[in-house]
Amino acid sequence: MELNVYSSEKFERGKRWYVILAFVMILVISICVYYTNWTGIILMFLILWWYVYLWLINVKEIKMKITDEWLILWDKLIPRTKLTWYVIEINKNDQQIKNIVLLSENYHSIHTISDTMENIKAFVAQLDNYIPMVWEYEQTNREKFQRVIKL
Repeated sequence: MELNVYSSEKFERGKRWYVILAFVMILVISICVYYTNWTGIILMFLILWWYVYLWLINVKEIKMKITDEWLILWDKLIPRTKLTWYVIEINKNDQQIKNIVLLSENYHSIHTISDTMENIKAFVAQLDNYIPMVWEYEQTNREKFQRVIKL
């Protein structure tokens, strides 16, 4: 069974988000120019370059496949025995399934789902045979911050 997902969490950003980001960047760069802080200007452009780079690499649509021994994520083979739980995240606004989070003892990976509801239900039913689902998991402060600013 396969499921279409993105290689990481994909954020939907509105026009307002980009306007605020542009305003903050212009404000900080203007302050740096006013005080002739060239280090700050270079740092702001590096942050902007880093953000655009992350945006470009995170939009790949990949296939998630589960077999008897492996969970296959595009070019990664994850032993099924290493995964301890998974979580399905739902969008608060429209109550649609948004993300699948794969959890193990050492790490977790978040993938935004881009498939039909029938495929999602079939995949989750098959995944339930191998890995138990939990209702929530503990996020670090860094992850919470990244989700708030949609990075």
